[in-house]
Amino acid sequence: MFWVKKFQKHIAAALFAVVIGFVALASACGAVAGMVGGLALALIAFHMANSKTPAPDMPHKPSKVLKRAINFTALLFVAAILTSCASSGVVRNATPILTSKPVSLDFVYVETSSSLSDLDPEKAVLTQSIITGLKQKEIFGVVSGKWEEVSTGTGLRIKIEIKEIKKVSDDARVWAGALAGRARILIHVTVSDLNAGNQIEAFEVEGNSGKSSSAGTTNEAIQQAANQVVVELVKISMQTSQ
Repeated sequence: MFWVKKFQKHIAAALFAVVIGFVALASACGAVAGMVGGLALALIAFHMANSKTPAPDMPHKPSKVLKRAINFTALLFVAAILTSCASSGVVRNATPILTSKPVSLDFVYVETSSSLSDLDPEKAVLTQSIITGLKQKEIFGVVSGKWEEVSTGTGLRIKIEIKEIKKVSDDARVWAGALAGRARILIHVTVSDLNAGNQIEAFEVEGNSGKSSSAGTTNEAIQQAANQVVVELVKISMQTSQ
């Protein structure tokens, strides 16, 4: 068709903008925003190219059109990255580490509870994330969420209570992107002697996910909280180990 040949370079630039715009927006703002943003960029690129259409006897310069499309999409991509927000974890309200004698690190028992309903999957993920993190440090002996595996030894008891949680599912992040908000979890942790039950330290941990599709779900917030628990347990081990 005549109009396709006439505007083929402009159409190519518009399609380029659609693809790049979709990827940039979808990574931070979700698939729906990516589609809308991609189409909007296509219209912008096509309009800018068409408004500068040269005379029939002048050669076309599609490179300028593509350059403008690239500039727009690059700016959008940077904006998407800046608004995606990194995930984070923080320890609050920690009591002084107290112990009258060195504490064994041979056994560590991790247990998670909550008065909130429907959190069995999240409790399991949090417990396992902490157990995995402690094992990776290679300074603790047997680390388990099963009492029968640690009850005959000496060591630490990690009691975790989930106080607050805001869930963001994979589907919500993919489709709503940054508009789905940040997943968040607040936990209270009590560390005590495994056998005597004497408290060694208590603290709160808040974990937050990012807003990007790669690090923006409930599990990411849980992992951030678990990382902080592991860091705090390493501090305790350095001050109280025998």
